[in-house]
Amino acid sequence: MGISAAANLGPLHVVVANMGLGLYTTFEKGNAGPFNIDLGFKPPNGVGISVNAEVVTGGGFLYFDSAKGEYFGSMELSFKGLFDLKAIGIINTKMPDGSDGFSLLILITAEFSPVQLGFGFTLIGVGGLLGLNRTMDVEALRIGLRTGAIRSVLFPEDVVGNINQIISDIRQIFPIKEGSFVIGLMGKIGWGTPTLITIELGFLIELPDPRIVILGVIKTVLPNESAELLKIQVNFLGVIDFQNEFIYFEARLFESHLVGFPLTGSLAFVVAWGRQATFGISIGGFHPDFRDYPTVPTLPGAFRDMDRVGLQLLSGDNPRLGVECYFAVTSNSVQFGAKAELYAGGPMGFNLYGMLAFDALFIFNPFHFIISLEATLAIRHDESILFGIHFKGSLSGPTPWHVEGEVSFSICWFITITIGFSATWGDPPPLADTATENLLEKLQEELANNSNWRIVVPDYHNLHVSLREMTEEEKPG
Repeated sequence: MGISAAANLGPLHVVVANMGLGLYTTFEKGNAGPFNIDLGFKPPNGVGISVNAEVVTGGGFLYFDSAKGEYFGSMELSFKGLFDLKAIGIINTKMPDGSDGFSLLILITAEFSPVQLGFGFTLIGVGGLLGLNRTMDVEALRIGLRTGAIRSVLFPEDVVGNINQIISDIRQIFPIKEGSFVIGLMGKIGWGTPTLITIELGFLIELPDPRIVILGVIKTVLPNESAELLKIQVNFLGVIDFQNEFIYFEARLFESHLVGFPLTGSLAFVVAWGRQATFGISIGGFHPDFRDYPTVPTLPGAFRDMDRVGLQLLSGDNPRLGVECYFAVTSNSVQFGAKAELYAGGPMGFNLYGMLAFDALFIFNPFHFIISLEATLAIRHDESILFGIHFKGSLSGPTPWHVEGEVSFSICWFITITIGFSATWGDPPPLADTATENLLEKLQEELANNSNWRIVVPDYHNLHVSLREMTEEEKPG
């Protein structure tokens, strides 16, 4: 049984949550026969303090969970408009398996009036992070690009009011791992007067297995916040993993628009130099038929769920006109494409739908390409076609050249007329070289080649040379 209480102490406002009496029962022989009952003090689960004075305003919150061995809190103070200080901390005295242990994560940021750095750049804020017995979950970080969870790490807003969400994000991004440590520095930089571009940047290092993570948020609003003709906001993540031997970068647009029309898109880049060496860069994804991108288990899943670079040219859902595109380069391919869709809905579920799509894929070794085109124009009821025409065709080559496609005419729900075509010409692909080599004979040739051999003297062995001191007579005059 607990109560929450609040009190005003001058400029201070204090809240104590769920403090009272606890009924504690142990299943062993005691004052109630086969078990023991004890009535005692129940400590509060949380304490909150806010202050509203002339010099400082703000507040903080502290939460206790003795059963789980977890304690977390946050603080946000503003010092007479000079600077804002924010702090978040979480302490665990129990490991995930229930054993005793210790883990700590502290995040502190300070934002202040712009400090000139030169060339139009200003320093707006700084911060730091320290994690003891904590690691970094890269997959949780990349998911945070889409959900916005990385903003719980980089200069979070309203750390008292959003404490539950921030702590939830921190638990996932920085899970407990004994013997692992995370340290980080953060900066908030602006450009222009007034500030036109804001960059929030975090540089995190994990030890003892070295791994470097770079977090960032880029925001720009033109011409100003009161008239947002162009608003670009990008979350990005970079990872340098020496243990798994790869460099990785990913960026995603969020809550962005051009003159009120939504903008979407993502970018990913990876270079791996280990056993499964690979390279790839993509803006907006890959060709629909591209399946040869190598899978490296240690890499984050950046290329699995990329967003096309898209722009909605009409506001609202009805009517809507959207354009999207992509471009990608891998170690053995170049690919690009675009798609436009039109939708205009009428009464009783009737609508007009149009689509035009183009995709191209070029493979270097062996050289091959495929270019496809697809178009649709239809009057529909919901998604059922009443009257429509659909074209789909592709051209591939060059050994051999091949073109195929079809045109479909749909009338009502049950009549569809399809006219298809297919043609192949040119030389067939060259046959693979099936000649074999006598490997044993080549090995014997190399063994008999004296240039392949050299003498190696062990460190503990000498060259059977004896040394003695020269006499005076033997020494040169």
